[in-house]
Amino acid sequence: MQMAKVFLSHSSEDKEWYVNIVYKKLVKVLGEDSVVIDNVVFQEGRKTIEEIYYQLGVTDLFVIFLSDKALASQWVQDELKKVEDIAEEKKKYQICPIIIDAIVKYDDDRIPTWMRQEYNIQRICSQTKASNVIRQRMIEISYEKHPKLKERDLLFVGRNEYLRNFEERMDDFDKETPVAIIASGLEGIGRRTFLKHSLYKSNIVKETFPFSYIVLKSDESIEDCILKLYDLGFITDVEITIELVASMDMKTKVSLLRDIIVQLQKSRELVFVIDNGCIVNHEGEMAEWFDDAIQDLDVKSKITFLLVCKFRYFVKGLKSERVYDIALPELDIKERNGLLKRYLELENVNLDTENTKIVSNLLTGLPEQVFFAVSIIKNQGWQYFYNNINDVTYFSNRKAAIMLQDVRENGELMEFLALIGSFDYISISYLMSIVSDSFKYMNYIDELYYRGICEYVGVLREYIRVNDTIRDYLQRSEYKISKAHEKRLKENVHDFVNNIDDRDYDVPELLHSLKTSLIEGIDIAVSYTHLTLPT
Repeated sequence: MQMAKVFLSHSSEDKEWYVNIVYKKLVKVLGEDSVVIDNVVFQEGRKTIEEIYYQLGVTDLFVIFLSDKALASQWVQDELKKVEDIAEEKKKYQICPIIIDAIVKYDDDRIPTWMRQEYNIQRICSQTKASNVIRQRMIEISYEKHPKLKERDLLFVGRNEYLRNFEERMDDFDKETPVAIIASGLEGIGRRTFLKHSLYKSNIVKETFPFSYIVLKSDESIEDCILKLYDLGFITDVEITIELVASMDMKTKVSLLRDIIVQLQKSRELVFVIDNGCIVNHEGEMAEWFDDAIQDLDVKSKITFLLVCKFRYFVKGLKSERVYDIALPELDIKERNGLLKRYLELENVNLDTENTKIVSNLLTGLPEQVFFAVSIIKNQGWQYFYNNINDVTYFSNRKAAIMLQDVRENGELMEFLALIGSFDYISISYLMSIVSDSFKYMNYIDELYYRGICEYVGVLREYIRVNDTIRDYLQRSEYKISKAHEKRLKENVHDFVNNIDDRDYDVPELLHSLKTSLIEGIDIAVSYTHLTLPT
C-alpha cells in the first residue's frame, strides 16, 4: 500500500519558530516517511532544485507556509510555479496554503493569482492548529487512495438506540447544546468509537476531523487539566507555566480554565479527555471546578469536550443541559454477530456457518475481542485459532482483570459480585433478601454501577446484572459466593419448593431456583407450568 506524502514548503527563516514544530507534530502521527522537509529528506550529492522538483512530483499534498519572508524568497516562488504545473498535470494533486504571520493578507499580490482565486487562504497562528489542518487533509487523501482503509477506520455496528438518542438530543433546539459529552463504560467497550461515530452521523464533524487528546489520572486536578490543555498548543497569546498555575487560588484557576475553553471554541477544536477519575470520580460526581468552568456564561453552548470516563456520571439534583452523558453497555449478541460478520468480510476471511458460530460463542461483548479473534484467523489460519481457542477467552479475561483491579482487594465486595453474577439478572429486592446489611450492600451496588461493572435493567431499574465480560471472568476465576450468601440462597430454594403453589416469582428468581433444585437433587413434586410470571 503506497502511503500518502506531504511536502512542506517554507522560507528557511521560518523553519525554527514555526515549520519545524509543525513537522515534528506531523511526524509523530503520520510517520517520518510521509513528511517531506528539505534538510531531513533531501539526498546528499543531488542538486537541491532537482530534489525539490522530484519530491514535489511524488507527494500528494503541497503545503506552503506563507510569510513575508517566504513570499520574498525566489526559492519559494520557483516552487509555487512548479506546483502550478504539477497541479495542471495531476488533477488530484492537493495544495494547502497557510499564512503564518500578521504582515501577509489573503489578497497579497505576491501570492499567485491562481492560488488566491482557488483557495481559502487563512492565517493560522498555532502550529498545532496548522498540523491538524494538514493531518485532516492527509486523512482525506489516504481515504481516497485506499477506500478499504476508510472502511476499516469507520467500521461501526449497532448502538442504534444510543445513536438515535444522541441525534435527538443534538437536534433539540429547546435545550442548550452540550459543552461536554460523557461516555462511560468498561474499558474496550468502544466509548471513543461511539462518540466519534455519533458526531459523524449527526454531521457535527467530518469523518477526517483530527481530534486532540489528553489523559487525566485520578490523583490529578484542575492544575493538571489546565497544563495539559495548554500543552496541546492552541493557546498562543499567553504563556502558562506550572509555577504560574500553582500560585493561583481556585477561583483564578477556574477563570483560566474558562479562558482556555473559550479559546478552544474559537479554534473550533474538539478535545477527547480520557478521564480516569479526575473529572468524574468513583462516586459519579463531577469535579466542581470543571462544572464551574463549563457553566460560565463566556463559554458558548458548543461541543468542546468528549469525556471518556472510567466512572459513570451520576447527577445529584437538577441535570445541566451543558453535559450529556451516555453509559454504554457491552455489545449485545446481535451486535457482536453483526460486527463479526462485517469484520470477517472486511478482512476477506471466509468462514462457514459452523465455524462462525464457534467464534461467536466465545465473544463477551467487547469490540476489541472481535478484532483480536479475526486477526488470529487471518494471520494464523483457522486450525491454529481452533487449537488455541482459549486465547480469545484469555483476551476478555485479561480485560476483565484490569477492570476489576481497583476492587479485587475487597474480598467481601468480590463475593457479592460473584453472587450477582450467578444470575443472568436479579431484582434488587431479592438480592437484599440474601445479604445481611442492606445499607452496606446497596453502597456496593452503587460502586459497581459507577465503575461500569454492573448495570440496571428494567423499566424502573429494579433489576441489576453483571456485564458479560466480567461475568464470564468471574465464572472462570477463584471468586466464589460467600458461605453465608450460599446458605441463604439454598434456604430460598427450599422456600421456593415448599411454597411453589402459593407465590408469584420474578423470572430470574424462578429460573435460579429451578436450576439449583435440579443440581442439588431437590424434588419438585408439582408441575410448575402454571406459575404466574411477571409480564
